[in-house]
Amino acid sequence: MSTNGQLSGWIVVTKPYLLASSLPVLVLFLSELLSDDRQHANDMAERETKRATKQVTNAEKVTFVTGDLSKLDKANDNKLSKLSKLAERRDKVLSLVTDGVTPETIARQLEVSPRTIKRDILALNGQLKKEIA
Repeated sequence: MSTNGQLSGWIVVTKPYLLASSLPVLVLFLSELLSDDRQHANDMAERETKRATKQVTNAEKVTFVTGDLSKLDKANDNKLSKLSKLAERRDKVLSLVTDGVTPETIARQLEVSPRTIKRDILALNGQLKKEIA
């Protein structure tokens, strides 16, 4: 930096190129994070299924009620459905944000509240910060 507070000429000239070249790397990094998030969601769903199976096994030892098994299946299906919907929505949000679409526009397109989209963006940023740290 020069003494008058202005950036050096070579910095001013190369700054846009440096920023433009780092964007594809950032997009790839964020997409990898999102795929890790989906894998984590799948792992969590698998653990939940195993836990529910253990609960059913323990319940069978005490007493078996056929209605309980169907309730557990419905609960597990509901959790898996919610996790997959969340992962899909975050995929779409990441894609639209990298295309420069505003959160309000994304919310209208996905038919959710803008607050939900902002929360998704914060979650994605949190994942990015964890990966960088």
